[in-house]
Amino acid sequence: MNFAIAKYQNLDLHITLLFLCGIHFYFGVLFQLLARVISIPQLLVFCVSIFIFGFVQNIQTFQSIGLTGIIFVADLIFRRKRLRLNKNLYLLGNISYASFLFHIPLQIAFIFVADSSSISDNIYKSEWFFLMYFITVQVSSVLIYRYIQRPITQKFQGRSQKA
Repeated sequence: MNFAIAKYQNLDLHITLLFLCGIHFYFGVLFQLLARVISIPQLLVFCVSIFIFGFVQNIQTFQSIGLTGIIFVADLIFRRKRLRLNKNLYLLGNISYASFLFHIPLQIAFIFVADSSSISDNIYKSEWFFLMYFITVQVSSVLIYRYIQRPITQKFQGRSQKA
């Protein structure tokens, strides 16, 4: 569901955003669990089915969940085949989880700032705003990965190797 549409349909924007965050988190966990139980082709069929359902029914949430799942499966294939990629592509893969988690709260922050400062809703339609948002997400994701996600991951990997 488009955030601007939800706002104009007089839905409670906060509840809508929390619901969307919860749905995306749930499906992310579901994809991880399914990857342990079923084969990659089955998981791919499942993710493509979600995407097609969202496309046919014009439900943007299912489109984004399905697309996220397809990217997740592609990542699984690359990791299992141990394909060597460019260092920059590894960085993009490493920050993808941080950007996935951070983009919704950043959208909420942009909406709060725009609403509190009486900025026109037309700002969301401008190319420079999208570019600024995209750059902010990517730079923030790199920082989150380097200073939060990677140290925590290394700490837990060290504990599991000692056990």
